[in-house]
Amino acid sequence: MVNSLVLIICLIGFSFPQIQYDGNPQFFDNSYLDIDYIQIDQNNIIDREFHPMVFQFGHEYDVNIDFFKEATLIKEDDKNIYLLGIKSPGAYAIGINFNEFYLTQNSKLFFYDEEQSFYIGSFDHRNNKPTQSLTTSLIKSDRIIIELSIPFYELNEIKLNIDTIIHDYTDINNYFTTLNSNREDCNINVICDEGDDWRDQIDGVIRVQMGGGLCSASIINNTANDRTPYVLFADHCVMGGASGYVFYFNYQSNTCNGTSGSLNQSISGSSVLAQEDLNSGPDFALLQITSDIPDSYNPFYVGWSRSSSAPQEAVGIHHPDADIKKISFTNDNVTSNSDFWEFQYDEGRVVPGSSGSPFFDQNKRQVGIASYIYTNYCDPSPDCYCAQQYDHGYGRFDRAWNLGLSTYLDPLNTGVQTLDGISSSGISILHDVYDDTPFESSTLNFTAIVSAYAGEIDAVELYYDLGDGFVSIEMEEVFEDNYQTSIEGLYDGMIIEYYILAVNSEGVIQTFPSNAPQNTILFILGELPDLYSTDFESNGNDWIVGDPDDSATAGIWELAAPVATYNDDGYLVQPGEDNTNNGTLCFITGNGYEAGNGGFDDVDGGHTTLNSPEFNFEGLNEVVLTYWRWYTNNIGDNGNNDKWIVSVSNDGTSWIDLENTSSSDANWTRQRFILSDHIDLGSTMTFRFIAEDIFYNGDAGSGGSLVEAGVDDFTLEILSDGSGVLGDLNIDELVNIMDVVLMVNMILGSESPNYATADINSDGYINIQDIILLINIILN
Repeated sequence: MVNSLVLIICLIGFSFPQIQYDGNPQFFDNSYLDIDYIQIDQNNIIDREFHPMVFQFGHEYDVNIDFFKEATLIKEDDKNIYLLGIKSPGAYAIGINFNEFYLTQNSKLFFYDEEQSFYIGSFDHRNNKPTQSLTTSLIKSDRIIIELSIPFYELNEIKLNIDTIIHDYTDINNYFTTLNSNREDCNINVICDEGDDWRDQIDGVIRVQMGGGLCSASIINNTANDRTPYVLFADHCVMGGASGYVFYFNYQSNTCNGTSGSLNQSISGSSVLAQEDLNSGPDFALLQITSDIPDSYNPFYVGWSRSSSAPQEAVGIHHPDADIKKISFTNDNVTSNSDFWEFQYDEGRVVPGSSGSPFFDQNKRQVGIASYIYTNYCDPSPDCYCAQQYDHGYGRFDRAWNLGLSTYLDPLNTGVQTLDGISSSGISILHDVYDDTPFESSTLNFTAIVSAYAGEIDAVELYYDLGDGFVSIEMEEVFEDNYQTSIEGLYDGMIIEYYILAVNSEGVIQTFPSNAPQNTILFILGELPDLYSTDFESNGNDWIVGDPDDSATAGIWELAAPVATYNDDGYLVQPGEDNTNNGTLCFITGNGYEAGNGGFDDVDGGHTTLNSPEFNFEGLNEVVLTYWRWYTNNIGDNGNNDKWIVSVSNDGTSWIDLENTSSSDANWTRQRFILSDHIDLGSTMTFRFIAEDIFYNGDAGSGGSLVEAGVDDFTLEILSDGSGVLGDLNIDELVNIMDVVLMVNMILGSESPNYATADINSDGYINIQDIILLINIILN
């Protein structure tokens, strides 16, 4: 059973056809590309006749471009590289819709702007769909480049034809910081305290792009609890082919006063399953996304109620003006108007872009779909919609039930009136993780609270590695939802790696941490001898700033007491203190400060490198590297694209990456690596830390995102194999009669066994045979 569970996890990790994968476009860093651009004929506009409650941000143009016929071919070794330029003058961004899309096993497709400051991709065979179509998210600029690399032998299999393009005329993703709402915003950012009781439901609301229009929607649960990616939104939002819709997850601010969010989690492609028109029914449409939603998006499949009784309160979660996610509240009476619920929000308002969003009753179940409003916002001016109290109309979930919803949302024919929502896993694992802990016993206990959103918990297992690979042990339920187990034979100076796995009766598997075994918990039991340690308070002078390849024009590494910096919305970008307890200094990227300017002395225009001293690991079996780092890159026009790279070398020439990520984390975070898992240990070991800022021709001339990094508390420790002096049970560096007494007590059970020093014949037991061998060692 254990091996099967691990295999399933590995397969799940690769089963999501996400919109983007790893890799870099080959010609992204070229200063000059000789490409002919196809200019879009803007007379060929497709009129989708969007409903007024749909937020229209762009035009859609009919193009019909044969990619291979129009692209420039570059032959390189055993592969072809194709480059195709497209320009649509005046566009802030361009989206591409392929009506023929099929990539091969070894092909990679990228999209980037002419200034080469922004790219999406790679796309590969995992993006293929049964419809052989695909729509991209928006690529910044009115001149974009499509790059395809493919081996010669796969050329006959690939298909790429561009049907239409989306021309963004509003800067809807705020790539150029020009997007300003023409309406006052009186809604509340979902990250604010007011949203604390609605975190799951917030994760269940998404933004939907339909060609040049945008609406809101919910991910909705069904009675099979099988996480089918059903999306519920308004029929008046259905425009054009649903196979080209793009779904954006977690587009929300990180701060209560923030005005921007990340758009790097998206999926494209869907089909319409059921719908009813605004004029003849409750204005709903049920879609199914053609790809599973990755667990990394943290989706919540919202619950629902088909009660015909008016709810006592209404809470709406939506993307007003197609902006970041907001939450709205009312305690006013909700009334029925035939197929619709009507009420007024006390806090917040519905506007175009909110269409299709859910409202939840007092039990946190969806009961309505945003459809219409009674206001003109005091059009044309001044804007006064926040000052108005006007009615909002939401299509009634109960009225939609027998118009097609029941077929998909109750596939088990249970007839239930209500259903609660579930998370991506359907299993909750709560566990207090082990951090470095003193050695007090050769036994450690592990506990977890494990519960199922659906079905029953079938098994909970602890997977642990003491240095010889992962093994598992079942965790027993000692009382309701509380599981525990223990591992023995531990010794001082040991490194332990572990994770917890649970499976329920529905076949759902969940791990803690969520992406184990790729990510695990690693801690040291007891103390390891230090090979090198610095908190940079007094001994950072042997570290070297700079590399011949460095290109950053600002934000260069320096040893300093960090000064906190904030962006315009008050979001912390650079820390105001180091990581060391009672410490002051750390290495930081650019410590210059200018009041009110969060981008002053951040990393700009390239990358900056911090190099460690050289270390001699010759003859050591194992070395453990630990450091604390700060890295933020998600604020600004180019957020979450710049890289943080930490590498190790054993010759000063070739480098192995320990970290290579664009994920931002505005906190001091511990990173730990067992070095032999990554590189052969030698006598000339060095480390380097690189923070980069991809060049972006924005308002400030370069940058685009605020990049700040820090490094502190760097430690190299020698990992003990537990052997010590054979037979030295009390670790006094002598083998004598006192060790015999201690071994007898271990056998009798009055002393915890230490297999590393007492199991002399290495047979997995401590017994009379080990006493005989120990006496022979003493007599020798």
